[in-house]
Amino acid sequence: MTQKAQEGKLWQEIEKKKAKKRMLSGGYPTDNGSEGEKWEVRNIIADKVGIGSGRTYECAKVAIDKIDFNDDIM
Repeated sequence: MTQKAQEGKLWQEIEKKKAKKRMLSGGYPTDNGSEGEKWEVRNIIADKVGIGSGRTYECAKVAIDKIDFNDDIM
């Protein structure tokens, strides 16, 4: 889970930029050109790295951030 959460953090900046473009264009385009589901970035990242849901990814990311913070202090 740790490795997947760290990979998700790398994907986050990429997906945030894509989300910004989607917001400006009015949605998440599908292959047929119509507007598709509106996904949150965390759900997209969870799907990419294989962590069950966006909420699970978010919890794992918080844990990784706390571990990294504690490592910096020591």
